[in-house]
Amino acid sequence: MTDKKVDASNTYQGDINRTYEAQASESIGAISRGSGIAEQSSRQGAGIQLSGIRRSAEMERGANLLNFEGRTEAASINQTAATEAARLRMVSTVVTGFFRDMDRRLEEMKPKY
Repeated sequence: MTDKKVDASNTYQGDINRTYEAQASESIGAISRGSGIAEQSSRQGAGIQLSGIRRSAEMERGANLLNFEGRTEAASINQTAATEAARLRMVSTVVTGFFRDMDRRLEEMKPKY
């Protein structure tokens, strides 16, 4: 009878040990799978973030380029307008002087009574 109790106790202990080992193995497997999922998610999140940063930098570069081109075009327009205004002032001065001189000469040609 004692032998049966010892055998039953040994069998029970062996079953418990196998159960603990199986549970530990499953826990390790679950932790490993969880770590893999976390790593993959971290990499995917970092990839998305980098993609967003790159897209933002590209958009900002495009905006800066448009701003630069707009300012360059505006400066060119201002230069052209200033040059044309100076030319028109010069023509106005010449024409005014010419007609003032003509008016004076016409006055001199009038008979004086």
